[in-house]
Amino acid sequence: MSGREQEVFGSTQKEKADKKAKIRLYKSSSCTRCPIAKFILQRVLSSKGLSYSELVEEKDVDKDRDAMAELLMYNAINTPLVLIGEKILREEEALRRNL
Repeated sequence: MSGREQEVFGSTQKEKADKKAKIRLYKSSSCTRCPIAKFILQRVLSSKGLSYSELVEEKDVDKDRDAMAELLMYNAINTPLVLIGEKILREEEALRRNL
C-alpha cells in the first residue's frame, strides 16, 4: 500500500503509536530506585510487544525545572513516579510489575 493509500484507507503504524497513551517516567540521577523502575517498565512493555523508546518520555527532575514542577503538581516529592495516562504510580507502586 502506498503512502497515499494509507492516508485514505487507514492510519499508518506511526500514527497508531502516536495515538497510544504516552507514559512519563519522572526520575533523578541520584535516585537508586529509578533504574529499577525503568528496567521494569522496559520489561513490561517488551512483554506486550511495545517499544519503550516510542512510548516512554523520561523526565529528569534534577536537570529539568519544569519536570520538577510537574512532579510536585502530582503531590510527589520523590522519584520514581510513572504516569500512564491519568494513572499515577508513585515510588513503591512504580517498582511493582502491575502495569
